[in-house]
Amino acid sequence: MSFHIYVARDGFKSNPISTSDWMDAARQCPKLDLSDEFNRSGVRISVAKLKSNRRQHLSLDPHGLIHAQDPTQELVEVMFELAGLLNAGVYSEKLTRFQSVDDWRDRTNSYRMQRGRQLAEARKRRRRRMAMYIAVIASSVVLGGIIGGRNAG
Repeated sequence: MSFHIYVARDGFKSNPISTSDWMDAARQCPKLDLSDEFNRSGVRISVAKLKSNRRQHLSLDPHGLIHAQDPTQELVEVMFELAGLLNAGVYSEKLTRFQSVDDWRDRTNSYRMQRGRQLAEARKRRRRRMAMYIAVIASSVVLGGIIGGRNAG
């Protein structure tokens, strides 16, 4: 369902995941490799990357949320493992809690199908609008030719 997925504790604003808790939990996951990198602001952060797909990674944001962007099912499985270690949950970008990996997959597929239908409808509306513009322009040219021909004669 979500492009952004988070691991957070209940009441995450008052109970954020600390850097040390994050690092301890990430070290316990055999599917993750930890490394230090610099974010866009030039701040050094710890990142956990999937060993099987280094492009899939997790990081702790300043609010104490473990964050993933456009995760694969394998990364979501690891996120549920981390959530168990941290006494936390896995949440969508709208902060709706996922109950399981299957719940995430089902809601993600449903969201993607709905989004696909919305995009198809938007493309259809754009094509209709373009056809209408072309029809108006073509009829204006024909009408202008007819009127111009009468005035010339």
